[in-house]
Parts: sequence; C-alpha cells; structure tokens
Amino acid sequence: MGETIISGYKLNTEDYGEGVYITLCETTESNASDELVIPETVDGKPVKGIERKSFLQQPGLRKIVLPGTLTYIGDWAFSQCRQLETFVLMKGASVDAFVGRGVFEGSERLQNICIGYEEPDALSFLAALPVKKLPATYLIKDPSFGTVEWYKKLDMAIVDYLKQDDIEGYSDRALCGEEDISYDGVGSVDGELPGESAAYLKEVGKNKAGLSFARLTNEVYITEETKSYLSDYLISRSKGCESETAWYYILEDRYDDTKAIDDYLDILKPDTVTLKKMIEDVPASKALLKAKLIAYKSESGSDFFDDLTI
Repeated sequence: MGETIISGYKLNTEDYGEGVYITLCETTESNASDELVIPETVDGKPVKGIERKSFLQQPGLRKIVLPGTLTYIGDWAFSQCRQLETFVLMKGASVDAFVGRGVFEGSERLQNICIGYEEPDALSFLAALPVKKLPATYLIKDPSFGTVEWYKKLDMAIVDYLKQDDIEGYSDRALCGEEDISYDGVGSVDGELPGESAAYLKEVGKNKAGLSFARLTNEVYITEETKSYLSDYLISRSKGCESETAWYYILEDRYDDTKAIDDYLDILKPDTVTLKKMIEDVPASKALLKAKLIAYKSESGSDFFDDLTI
C-alpha cells in the first residue's frame, strides 16, 4: 500500500501490477482544496482505477479531475460527496469506467460530467443526468455521445423513465446492500434504507420532476414533442394535482434559486387559484420563493394586497 498527498488529501493506493488503484481518500488539512486533480501516475505507475467507496462522504470536494489513464470506478466511489459539482474524466480514459453502482449516490449538487474536456458546458450538464437522476448509465458509454443522435437517445430514456410507475425499484433499493450509505447525512448506519414506501415515492417523484425540469431548461436538440411531454408531466404534478411532486421539487429543493423559480412559473403558468395555494404552502423562511409567487400573482392581474395576509 502506498500513500500520496495532493492538495490537502491523502490518497491510499494499491499496486495491482498493471497500475495503481486509489483505495481511500482522506482529508489531511482543514484548509484542503475544494478541487482535486488526480495525476496520471503515482510512484511511476499509471493510475488505473478508483476502488469502491474510496471518496465516500468527502465533505469539501467541489471538483475532481481524473486522469486519462483511468479504466475503472467502483461502487459508490463518490457517494455522499455533498459539495461535488463537477466531475472530469480526461481524454483517453475509458468511458467503461462507469461500471459501479451508485457512483454518485447522494451527491446532490453534481451538475456536470465532463468527458474528454474540463470546462463545463450544456453537454456536461446533460451528461450528468444519466448517472444522477436517470437510470441510464449506458448513455455515457454510447459511441454517439455528444451527437444529435445521442440527444435523441437521452430524451427517449427520459420519457421511458417518466412513464414507469414510481414504485418501481423500491424493492431493489431496499435490498441492494448499501450498508455504509447514509441517506440522512448523519453518519453511516448499517442497513439504513431510504424510508418507507411513501417517502420513497415522493423522492422518486421529485427526482423525475427535477429530470424533466433539467431537460426543459437545457434545450439542446430537444424536439417540440419532447418539450410538450415534459411540460405536461410537470404541470400534471403541480400544486392541487393528485401528485404534487413537481411543486415539492421547487418548494423543497429550488426555493432559493431565482432562475429556477422563474423557469418553473414560465412552464406552469399557474392560474390564480393554484398560485394562492402555492403561496399558502411556502413558509416564511423561504422568503424568496414567496415573494416571487406574490409578484407573479400581482403581474397576472390579481389583487396584490390580498396576498399580504397569507
């Protein structure tokens, strides 16, 4: 076993002959960098893999750059990295490296997966969807990656996933053996599950709403048919509908994001009755969301002063 210190992180490695594999990452300094660039070689050997759970729950890691020598990423390798936003796999690395289960499980802030380049763009944003919100990791490995054909495949996968019953996958999730993964962010509990089925359904519904929203707000090569389907999906799960998961996605996850709120209202175009219900739902602690809803209601022609008593 070897040890390498980079940017305030200690990397434990194992030499497997053809190259070294990172087996554990630990923070060694309180002011460790929020960006970590893994070199192509360690002790003269190429870095070939990231073992399972190697970077589990690294709290301060915002960006990681993996070398072009990489061929393998294990289960839950970057799980629960709650600040991770950008993941870079440099040119030359095998896209088949994405073979592990739950590689980014619980890394909610992940926004970009850059394959072959480092600066985030629309493609890197959408590339994150198949490994974060959409059960379609195979899209990262598709030879058409980045082409018009790839975007068509992405949209087909999104629509197919939205059509699935939300309860699908619950049993698999409960039995997958994620024994060291914490879903509440407070340590790791053996056998911890994501909750009862009702909580799971809400979680899946919010995820699907977030997926639809992400694609609608990044329209590269999207067809009018797909736009219409995704918009209808969000509208049918807004406040006052049988399922309100699209509303909960905004209320609980995007309440402090001005652009997201504006985009949601532009998609939803809620009537006065729905707006009033939405405003009533928003606690005082989420002042930005409440103010945006009241302003929208006022602009739509209703009486602004009626809302001040809510």
